[in-house]
Amino acid sequence: SSTLSGLATYGATANLIVYLVQQFNVSRIAAVQIFNIVNGCGAISPLVGGIISDSFAGCFSVILAASIISFLGLVPLTLSAILQSLRPPPCTSLSNSCKPPLAFQYAILYVSLAVVCVGIGGSCFTMATFGANQFEDPKRQETFINWFFMALYVATILACTVVVFVQDTVGWAWGYGICLAANAICIVIFLIGKWYYKEVKPQGSPFTGIARVVIAATTTIFFF
Repeated sequence: SSTLSGLATYGATANLIVYLVQQFNVSRIAAVQIFNIVNGCGAISPLVGGIISDSFAGCFSVILAASIISFLGLVPLTLSAILQSLRPPPCTSLSNSCKPPLAFQYAILYVSLAVVCVGIGGSCFTMATFGANQFEDPKRQETFINWFFMALYVATILACTVVVFVQDTVGWAWGYGICLAANAICIVIFLIGKWYYKEVKPQGSPFTGIARVVIAATTTIFFF
């Protein structure tokens, strides 16, 4: 399940710069900026997902919700690769002119990427905690963590090679379609094991205590 989740999320962003330049007529500088923002949000969002799962929601609920959210983000992204109406017209080689995307085309693109980033926050790394909680023996927990990250790295390699190859040679619709299908299968596999999982109640996040201390210290400084 972690391999499929990683394949879906990393496959959607691995070749994003080329997609923006070739299909959305975005300048290379702007495409790199968008790519960096997406990567930054994808790096920060797991921290937020971890706080939510540790504080009150629990790992299972966060993983399921994030996987569904990621799927909902991949749907319009895949449709933008299929439907020409969701992309600007291709650049003409004769006049060397490129029409920029319309406002609604930008909106669909940005919203889909933002939703995918939210899905990354609650799915990829929260699965590691959830899976380790299924074992009582620390050695088995350590073994699971090792296998989990190996599966995640395999997914990253597949996303950066196989999915990118399909996008560049077969078509963008097929490439993003693979990511969408992987996400859907991941949700199904995750739900199949629902009745066999051991759910650990949220015990609070250390970041919550740190935030309270910072707020209390700030209040003391400004009001006393």
